[in-house]
Amino acid sequence: MSEPEIAVPAFLSTHGLADIIRIPEEEYGGFPEDGYLAHFNLASTDVEKGKHYVLPRILRHGQRDIGRGTEVKPLLSFKDICTGVALEVRNHIPYDALTPADFEHSLTHIKNIEQLKLYILKRYRVSRPDLSEKEILASGVSRILLALDPREKKEFAG
Repeated sequence: MSEPEIAVPAFLSTHGLADIIRIPEEEYGGFPEDGYLAHFNLASTDVEKGKHYVLPRILRHGQRDIGRGTEVKPLLSFKDICTGVALEVRNHIPYDALTPADFEHSLTHIKNIEQLKLYILKRYRVSRPDLSEKEILASGVSRILLALDPREKKEFAG
């Protein structure tokens, strides 16, 4: 069965959410069990501290080529997902500035800088084909610390 399409701005407004933080389907099983999630992105994020976000599953990755001005949106699922509040947001962090504390609440397969670099390369080679591996790594990362909603996983209808 295919996923129904939803109008994201109306969906967010209806559910009192600031925006979405996309999580690859295969990572949903790797959330820490302590109710927090440290999520890493390339370079910077628009996530704001204190706001509530929904974490839909990425079923099919999108692709963006800024040089060409093209973008293919990812296919997202809003079934059996989490929501959370952003407690901390840091942008443009060089890898060598990350500390062991930055990985305390990260996904189970990202516990150090080398694992994070592999994760970032795997994720952004596909979604940002306009960037070389060297450019991806030189961009640094953003880190979001979320307090996951205690109701755990939810299902939203459009």
